[in-house]
Amino acid sequence: MGLLGNSIDWLIFLIGNVTIWGLIAFILVQVLIQFEIIPRSNQPARQLWSQLARIYDPLLRPLRRVLPFFGGFDLSPMVLIFGVIILRSLLIEIF
Repeated sequence: MGLLGNSIDWLIFLIGNVTIWGLIAFILVQVLIQFEIIPRSNQPARQLWSQLARIYDPLLRPLRRVLPFFGGFDLSPMVLIFGVIILRSLLIEIF
């Protein structure tokens, strides 16, 4: 049947990809604001970051409690991305 053989596989693949790309956008906006490439006074960027934080912080918070913090480098988004990829692959394999 292939990787996207039925609608359940397609839905799992789509949700996984949206989650991964949303996390990447969250990380990029956070880094751009943190290093002031985008000024903190930029209202659209702050609103985007705030909305993405509402979505992804509940998923990242438990990982941040467990993972060590390396100065200004947060590993939890990378771990979550790898977790989503693994979970997506397992679910597609099951269905």
